[in-house]
Amino acid sequence: MNRLGSPPCQHRQADRLLHWVLPALFGMAVLITSCAGRPDSELAVSTPVVSSPTPALARDLSLYLANSRRTGEYAAVGPDRIPTVNWTYTTTLSYDELVSSVAVATGVISFITSEGYIHQLDAKTGKEQWQDRAHLATAAIADGVVYYGWKSALYAVDTKTQRRLWSFPTGNDIQSSPAIANGCIYFGSNDGYLYAVDEKTGQLVWKFHAGDQVTGDPAVSGDLVYIAGSTLLVTPGVDVIGSREQIYAVDGATGAQRWAFPATSSVHNPVVANGIVYCVGFDSNAVYALEAMSGQQIWTYTPSDRVTYDAVPVIANGILYITGMGHTLHAVDLQTRQERWTITTATDITPPSIAQGVLYFGSDDKYLHAVDALSGHENWRIPTASVVGGPPVIADGTIYIVGSHNVYAIR
Repeated sequence: MNRLGSPPCQHRQADRLLHWVLPALFGMAVLITSCAGRPDSELAVSTPVVSSPTPALARDLSLYLANSRRTGEYAAVGPDRIPTVNWTYTTTLSYDELVSSVAVATGVISFITSEGYIHQLDAKTGKEQWQDRAHLATAAIADGVVYYGWKSALYAVDTKTQRRLWSFPTGNDIQSSPAIANGCIYFGSNDGYLYAVDEKTGQLVWKFHAGDQVTGDPAVSGDLVYIAGSTLLVTPGVDVIGSREQIYAVDGATGAQRWAFPATSSVHNPVVANGIVYCVGFDSNAVYALEAMSGQQIWTYTPSDRVTYDAVPVIANGILYITGMGHTLHAVDLQTRQERWTITTATDITPPSIAQGVLYFGSDDKYLHAVDALSGHENWRIPTASVVGGPPVIADGTIYIVGSHNVYAIR
């Protein structure tokens, strides 16, 4: 026995253990010290990143036009065969029409109707769970919380309990669909401001004056927020004679203006993809492509049949898709800046969405169409009971679309 009371073999085992443990502990200490001494940017670079067209969806997030960049590209997979209507929800009042797209997350669907109500349904059954007062724009859902405007306030409500978590007041109605990124809710108000509100607390982070009204939907890419603002032009007699339209880039952390692009006509939702901001000028019949960091105009695309009033660029795999007045859907190659293909239907086409290389869109012909996004070849079409309005939403192998009075789950 040694003086510690341990047999010699146990002492040798302890020595052997220390022989391995001490270097390991030293290595861990070096690693911790070196990590603590690195800036966050270096740590972020060393972390593997899995690319995805809509990485925010990993949070169980649903935003209008698929993601915070508003590209219309979903990470989800659509139906793996020709689908059928799984269920249909119909509004109870004949004059109560759907005025928003749907938000689908955490097993629920939210949408807003013309009577000023947000409805929540069970995503699997279509059964209504609750409703509340709301105003126009498509709601956003993140991690079990739905965000929407009513009158001059933005509300955060628990989707399970319907408990109001917080509300944030603005100076006028909110007709802007929120974007969620960087721990903030970004949205516009008819009081002329773009707001950044803390996602968890509802506290104001900053606000940016973008004109007399902000009805469009902000897009977020990296540390910049992009928004369309409108300033009314009046005569001395207070008659409105027009408006000045601009696209702004705003620092997402501070609300400081980075740049402003003066558009020649009314513009709506900016879309950001691969370092370029795209926006539609309805009166000028143009899609503007701007350098995202500087706001410098790079090029302009003008379809032969004019863009539709509700046209929003959808961008995926180096192709821009846009709807035209002539019952058309145009696919524009962003490298050659030439049309790749065009689809023409008998009636107007609604803005499309894309998932895993398939474009989905509705039409006034009362069909949901699915076409190959690269070739424009139609994969299938299925009938709906009403005209399809707004871009489809793809989640969990299901396509959700809205009609005048209906919501359809198709899979």
